Amino acid sequence: MKCRTKPGAATARRREAEAPRRIPSEWEDPLYTALFMMFLAAGFIGAAALVVTALLGPKKKPPPAMLESYESGIPSSGDARERFPIHFYLVAMLFIIFDLETAFFFPLAVRFQAAPEYLFVNAVIFVVILAVGYVYVLRRGVLDWR
Repeated sequence: MKCRTKPGAATARRREAEAPRRIPSEWEDPLYTALFMMFLAAGFIGAAALVVTALLGPKKKPPPAMLESYESGIPSSGDARERFPIHFYLVAMLFIIFDLETAFFFPLAVRFQAAPEYLFVNAVIFVVILAVGYVYVLRRGVLDWR
């Protein structure tokens, strides 16, 4: 009687069954591969833009008048390192805070149908906290231009 399998095939199958299976690492996930490819493409596009600009861009040095700062039709005077009142920084910080408020409301609007009561209460609490901060800013006089 002829054997249909090679001699030792059963032993090889047994070894494969007994060998520990390799667990794929988290870096072999297709999502990570796609993310890596996206970053690679973005880096390539940025590097290509710099190389093309260096090769095709103007080679001559611009005149000194073109390198001077010019704002609102008035030639600049004085040093750029002069002091600014703290008031400008406070207004800028307020703008950033209230601008980020809209970014925090976007997920609430997107998922509002999932749990309307819960998300409405969260939105009201968030607005109350911002209102308290706004009243504090008004009382401190940050928005008063003197």
